[in-house]
Amino acid sequence: MNRKLSIGTALAWTGRNGILVMPLGLAIGVLSPELSEVSRPLADHLVLILFTLSIFLLDPRALALHLRRPAAVASGIAWILLLIPFVVYAVGSAAGLPPGLLAVTVMWSACPPLISIPGLAMLCGLDGAMALLLLVGSMVVFTASLPFILSFLVGDIVAFDPFELLVRLGIIVSSCLLAGQGLRRLVGHERVTRYTQETNGVLALLLALFAVTIMGGFHEALAHSPGQIPLFIAVTLLASLGVQLLSAIAFLPAARLTGGAVALASGHRNIAIMLPAAGGALGHDFLLFIAVIQFPIYLLPLLMRPVFRWYCR
Repeated sequence: MNRKLSIGTALAWTGRNGILVMPLGLAIGVLSPELSEVSRPLADHLVLILFTLSIFLLDPRALALHLRRPAAVASGIAWILLLIPFVVYAVGSAAGLPPGLLAVTVMWSACPPLISIPGLAMLCGLDGAMALLLLVGSMVVFTASLPFILSFLVGDIVAFDPFELLVRLGIIVSSCLLAGQGLRRLVGHERVTRYTQETNGVLALLLALFAVTIMGGFHEALAHSPGQIPLFIAVTLLASLGVQLLSAIAFLPAARLTGGAVALASGHRNIAIMLPAAGGALGHDFLLFIAVIQFPIYLLPLLMRPVFRWYCR
């Protein structure tokens, strides 16, 4: 009993302090190339587990309760998935980014928000309900939008069949939705709610492990093309910050808590979903990008929290 209690207490503490725990995985991945290499085959499976676990935590009753502003949610999703990729492509092309980096940056901008975005939104004092609706809506819409946006903007750089990618994304998202919500019904809403902090702790630990597994692309570039790393780090940081700033300005007419949630979601995307969907068809630039994008994912929320609180004041 005491052992179970101690494990549960540790997981609950991890869930409450996930934003501090997750960067440890990033540090371990950077400092331990051997561990990254050994755990690398787990990356695709971790993406699916993390996606399913996040859907398991979604309460459909809460979604229905908060869906009172469909126009605001729809405009946020359209901005995040349909307009931002064109802005990123235009800026990246004008800046003269290498074709591979341009393609993967556009791919990042066409992906849905991070699965942790509702929690990050509440941590930053933003509208967590809006962030949740943006996340769920984007997960559904991007399966259809992403393949054709990529085909239209960077189809000459990244060779893939948009219909095949559409089918793969549809299978992945629908399977995770069914598995996550099916497991939630099996466990029971009340029990899930009671152990939310412990489940968040498991989620934080899995995210830390994912950071370790994905650093293989970073170490590979460090060994063979170290000159690429500063450019990729700069582009990921500027893309995340720039998209958040642009979104915050674009949604100034909306309530600040809502505009801040859209901005946060716009700048933190779940490009990891492309690993099981099309990872085999993507090359070195994708692996390096998905490794270095972990830096803004794990570090920026801490730095941006006071900025968003000022924005919403």
